[in-house]
Amino acid sequence: MDVACRFAARRRSAAVEPPEPTPRRASSEPRAAGSAGNDPSAAVPPGHGRGPLAASGPPGSPVPYDRRPVPPISAAIPSALPGPPASAARRDGPALAVRDLRFAYGRREVLDGVDLEVAAGERVGLLGPNGSGKSTLMAIATGLLRPAGGEVGRPPGATAAGVVFQSPALDPWQAVRANLVDAGRFQGLGRRDAAARADRLLDRLGLAERSRDRVGVLSGGLARRVDLARALLHEPDLLLLDEPTTGLDPAARADFLDLLDELAAERTLAVLLTTHLVDEADRCDRVVLLDRGRIVAEGPPEALRRELGPRRLVVSGEVPDGGDWTRVPGGWSTPFPAEADPAVLRTLVAEGRSITVAPPTLADVFAVRTGRRLDEAAAPAGTPRGRRGGGRR
Repeated sequence: MDVACRFAARRRSAAVEPPEPTPRRASSEPRAAGSAGNDPSAAVPPGHGRGPLAASGPPGSPVPYDRRPVPPISAAIPSALPGPPASAARRDGPALAVRDLRFAYGRREVLDGVDLEVAAGERVGLLGPNGSGKSTLMAIATGLLRPAGGEVGRPPGATAAGVVFQSPALDPWQAVRANLVDAGRFQGLGRRDAAARADRLLDRLGLAERSRDRVGVLSGGLARRVDLARALLHEPDLLLLDEPTTGLDPAARADFLDLLDELAAERTLAVLLTTHLVDEADRCDRVVLLDRGRIVAEGPPEALRRELGPRRLVVSGEVPDGGDWTRVPGGWSTPFPAEADPAVLRTLVAEGRSITVAPPTLADVFAVRTGRRLDEAAAPAGTPRGRRGGGRR
């Protein structure tokens, strides 16, 4: 019994008393590079520590940890987070100004002296075929590309622009609603405000039932809607939209365009939208036709169409005799007013020609100005006409 009591007392004493500290290696003793021993700081390679102390000491020496507390994100980068959107008060000057913009991919000139302004509250449609330079212009406007010449300017104190590219800028492993809330937080919104705005947009774009689904399991069209909601979440004063309705079904596309109309009416929201769809450009206040990096026409859609007359006659085959005919893809075109002699049509039909009489569209304006169809891929400026660039620029 006495032996057992003494043994138990020794165990209790050993548990209470701290062990003797292990003597540290003297600083004068050499240590092989890469041997960490029991010191965790020695396992950190030189230059890879956590803070300013990481770079101190000669190569191969142990790198001490910087054990100072890490400041919160909000304290570390306050200037990187723009505040909530400003009021709808009109600012002086354009919301976006592009001056003599130039860019080239190697020897292929993609933008050739583009001048463009978007006023506060104005919706501008950049209409052109694939390869005309629309996406390159948008990438420069958002800072993703550095122009070879010219400049892009915004007024001082402007809120961060909402941007939608052709590929969604979303986390595929995160839920739809969480993506939007985090996007709002990055734009300086409070969590409660960001969540409320996300819920409203999810309901407006028909995504409320998918709010808990991961973005990665959504179809391409649904992911595009979430990306549109992300761009609208912080209520920017400028929206840059690079073919934003890509992948949407007709009903969802119409809903999004209606939402843009409502926002433009509620506040001075400037919109620059690139598209190759005539009906989307028709909804804009002003249309800029871009071809091979150059602006070929600009103005309100109604004014551009009015230049071609109330109706256009398009005829296939060789140029007909008489009249003011313009070469267009697939044939020839001329104004055909209401008082025109219908006998001309009977004569053309008798010749076996295909004819079309209809009010002019923006596609007709593009064809008359360039001699090519709007759905034809454009060759970059400076490229011989026999070689077409098929890539989207």
